[in-house]
Amino acid sequence: MNAVKEFFIPLAGATATTLAAFVPMLLSQRPTAAFTRSIPIIIMLTLTVSYLFAVFVTPVLSRMNLVASVSDREPWIEKLGYYLVKLSLRRSRTVVIGAVVLVFISLMLAGKVEQQFFPSSDRNQMVIDLKLDEGSHLDATDWASRTVEEALIARPDVRRVSSFMGRSAPQFYYNLNRVPFSPHYAQIIVETRRASDLDPISAFVSRLANEKLPGIELISRKLEQGPPVQAPVEVRLYGDDFNDLHRAAVTVARELETIPGTRDIRHDLGPGAPSIRFRVDDAATARYGLTRSHVANTLYGRTRGLAVGELYGDEDPIPVVVRSSAGERLPAESLETLDIQSLGQKPIPLSQVARLESAWSPAAIKHRNGRRIVTVSSQLNDGATFSQMLAKLTPRMPHLDIPETIEIAYGGDAEGSGDANNALMKTLPIGFLLLIGVLLAEFNSFRRVGLILMTVPLAAAGIVPGLLFGHQPFGFMSLLGVFALVGIVVNNAIVMMEVVENRRNHGATLDAALTEAVTRRIRPILLTTVTTIAGLLPLALSESTLWPPLASAMISGLIASTLLTLLVLPAAYRLVFHRQPRRSRYLPWPWRFGTRDART
Repeated sequence: MNAVKEFFIPLAGATATTLAAFVPMLLSQRPTAAFTRSIPIIIMLTLTVSYLFAVFVTPVLSRMNLVASVSDREPWIEKLGYYLVKLSLRRSRTVVIGAVVLVFISLMLAGKVEQQFFPSSDRNQMVIDLKLDEGSHLDATDWASRTVEEALIARPDVRRVSSFMGRSAPQFYYNLNRVPFSPHYAQIIVETRRASDLDPISAFVSRLANEKLPGIELISRKLEQGPPVQAPVEVRLYGDDFNDLHRAAVTVARELETIPGTRDIRHDLGPGAPSIRFRVDDAATARYGLTRSHVANTLYGRTRGLAVGELYGDEDPIPVVVRSSAGERLPAESLETLDIQSLGQKPIPLSQVARLESAWSPAAIKHRNGRRIVTVSSQLNDGATFSQMLAKLTPRMPHLDIPETIEIAYGGDAEGSGDANNALMKTLPIGFLLLIGVLLAEFNSFRRVGLILMTVPLAAAGIVPGLLFGHQPFGFMSLLGVFALVGIVVNNAIVMMEVVENRRNHGATLDAALTEAVTRRIRPILLTTVTTIAGLLPLALSESTLWPPLASAMISGLIASTLLTLLVLPAAYRLVFHRQPRRSRYLPWPWRFGTRDART
């Protein structure tokens, strides 16, 4: 009963602060947030239920099963707490300065941590995008796809190959980009026997493209985690002049080729395609009772065919068209000899009302936000990250021969990571205000709230070394671990601060209150840390690519923040409140919890 009365409010405050830490992720509106919104919802529901269980169910179970015991032996963990607080109180300034130095060193090392928005999937499947020049016929795409498929299925490490002509594969994986019908495009899904076979397959596909399919874009990529992106590295070039865009795209692509770790470098500005145009003489068509629609229908009907009905077979209707026997293979020189007529009029050759012209023009013109764009893209070798590539490419960009009319921007993982961080930064003040509000409601003191928030940066002293030691990148999953870590660190500080304030309100001296707070709370704090680390170890040691960054950040941050909190919080509290009257300059030893109330 006394335990529930004593910790009902502190546990409520600790739970509320952890909930506040996840509010920014819950309220974020970007695509990444939509992908991860279930995580804060589950965590917040779990924390709420666990708090209710702790204050209502745990006391009942304890009364039914626990047996009171009395021991004169001083537990070693309490002795450890006493020595820690003894060091903290005797060397308060040194402890605080040392903690600041450790945090500063850790932040300096943050630049060495690689950045990766989301890791690739650990599935034994990969996607190969095959693209011919815009305007290519579907038959040419089918031939190229069959060539790749036959070469892949002959390998012993490939289990299954599936090809999809003119469109993307069905949505068998959650974040695949959908590609509308495009005759020049095919997507091939490869299933290998093991996930480790994917990298050799990627190298094989690159060699196959160079040897047997020159001029055809063949891009292999593993299935990715997180929101979909076209490529991890994207350089976007905005401009109006075709020649300037082409020159800039070629220059950037060549520069990317010199950076180790990049592969399958390409740009989406095709070489163009020959096109045939008919300049219609409106006066001549009017004399024969014709219009431009008659000209268009005549050309379309002889080549592609005019739909006259549908044939219903199994499930999908099959269109029935009428066209010439040559169809799309009708020679261009025969187009001018086609007969054209209107209702009730005699047929005349097409050459009498229209003149054929040939020209070379872009097969497709891409726009983004109303502006013409060319994108230079690159895949990455295994172990390379987008931050490494951009760190090498960005300083070189001002020295490249790029026309001044071209505007440069970056997409891919850099854009996705920036959007996710910006979305969190917009909602972060809401979570911070909620956190401050909970702490002020509980302690009614800005200085005490400041001391509790001081423990948050202490986690940074462990996060960065943990990621470096575990060879893990910093990305969205690591950031999620940081949010969870903030809640745990603040919880430890709250329960310690609550004991200090309670003892001081009962007349204990500053040093005695701090000593009792550390020696009483070191056991639950260390138990919380150990059990959390034990739960995270399977994630850290798993072969999954998604969870090790989160687990590494939390484990190392927990270890550092727990030890530093036990040392730094008492030292900082003593420095802030040391001018208040104290009854004793000496630390009580040995401390007997059974006689605690009598001593105070």
